[in-house]
Amino acid sequence: MMDANFWKGVLLCIKVFEPLVRVLRLVDGDIKPSMAWLYGELVNAKREMKEAFNNLERNYKDTMGIVEKKMNGRLDSPLHMAAYVLNPHYSYADDSTFDSVDINTAFYSCV
Repeated sequence: MMDANFWKGVLLCIKVFEPLVRVLRLVDGDIKPSMAWLYGELVNAKREMKEAFNNLERNYKDTMGIVEKKMNGRLDSPLHMAAYVLNPHYSYADDSTFDSVDINTAFYSCV
């Protein structure tokens, strides 16, 4: 308990899992958010998790693999991505949302 490395590890765990807890609270809340909010918040959570690992792929690779595995087939459908693109909260805040090939392909297939 007196080791500084222990507390650095605890701080890293909090930084990594706090964004996921926020997404889980949205899903489990009394007020059900729309698909666009869930997908957008999950994208933000993944970005924050990468930042917690100092954007070093070797550090976040395993954690992101778990998140991607749980997300695949559940929250990455064309309908989720189309709702994400059409949500002004996300699309106008970041112009690069429209540059993603995956999101545009999903949007066109949904339309």
